[in-house]
Amino acid sequence: MFALWDGIENSWGERFSKSGPDQREKRSSHSIRLRPEVGICEGEIIDLVKADVHMTQKADEWGHYGYLQIREGKTEFRKRSLPITARAKDILTTWLAKLKSDLVFTREDGISPVSTFTLIQQQERIRTVLKLPWDACVHSARHTALTNLGLTGVDPFTLQRAAGHANITTRRKYVHPTPATMKDAFQKKVRNERRDRRATRKRAVRFATSSSTGEPLATDTVQ
Repeated sequence: MFALWDGIENSWGERFSKSGPDQREKRSSHSIRLRPEVGICEGEIIDLVKADVHMTQKADEWGHYGYLQIREGKTEFRKRSLPITARAKDILTTWLAKLKSDLVFTREDGISPVSTFTLIQQQERIRTVLKLPWDACVHSARHTALTNLGLTGVDPFTLQRAAGHANITTRRKYVHPTPATMKDAFQKKVRNERRDRRATRKRAVRFATSSSTGEPLATDTVQ
């Protein structure tokens, strides 16, 4: 299973507060930190340009600061708009101020476009710096975003749209139940079973009482 990138902001913050990363690590971090936040894939990171970032200074009623527009993709479903969260806004604001290119994410020189190979190299450096598991790969950041979105209880069609999947069944590969959610699911199952047993006992008591008195149950239909 892909390692989830939860806690990357805290880990990165600790790295800054100690010795601080070098300039290469700083430049490498921005796309990696953004991916688990909004769930875009490598190709979308590479193709993202400044014109696709519609960012506002103030949050809207949902706490979002504009949106990222994904213009191209393997299918029409890839074309979508993704909300910019407060954390995504901080990441983008810091990075965009230093760019010399129309591209949102570049190589270390701030101009040259990145490739999938570059993203893998950047991710491997950050994985080493933050001491993340070996399977915390480039694509697992997208898995993290979609898993966290799924854990909010969002309906599968909204999750499909956020991911840009053409087929709703594809989302199953991207959402990984955590141990905590598994425990919570079984706790809910036990609570529901107890509730149902209590309701059954109450109905049985009411039925016995009505039979002895000859009075109809409240749920009975009186002709």
